[in-house]
This record gives sequence, structure tokens and C-alpha cells, in this order.
Amino acid sequence: MTQEQLAVNVGLSRTFVTRLELGQYDPPLSTLVRLSKALRVSVTDLLGESMSGNVWWRVGDLRVIHQKAPSSRPRSGSRAMRLAGDLPV
Repeated sequence: MTQEQLAVNVGLSRTFVTRLELGQYDPPLSTLVRLSKALRVSVTDLLGESMSGNVWWRVGDLRVIHQKAPSSRPRSGSRAMRLAGDLPV
């Protein structure tokens, strides 16, 4: 699938898709879901195993953080933070 075809299928501009591929833009979760459906992969596949550290996305006025656990601990978890800072929710 070309960038143009993907852009049309998802309702984005080709330029936007290019910026995503180059890592110049962090899309909202809703865009990741649309992209994953168009590409027939999971959102996790889009994010890739090569990512280290935390992954975050916005849900309303919250920022959801998915924290990868250290390799010695097989668990991972998520927590939410206010956009203004690291405040308990």
C-alpha cells in the first residue's frame, strides 16, 4: 500500500502519513486505531517492539502512560496523568 492509498483509506493527507513515518508527529490514539485497521495490524504492531521506555497517548484531558517493566519483572502497567503534570488521578 502506498502512502497515498493509506492516506485516502484513513482520511489523512499524504504529507501527514509521511511525517508519521519519519517520526515527526505523535498521532492521537484514534488515528493509530484507524491506521491499524487500514493496515490490518494491531496498534501494538504499529508502535513496534523496538520502542523503549514509556508509551503515552491522550484520552480527553488525561495522558495515559504505558510503562514497560524492567526485564527482570515481566509485568507492565498503565497509569494516567493530568496534562499539567504528574498528578495522581
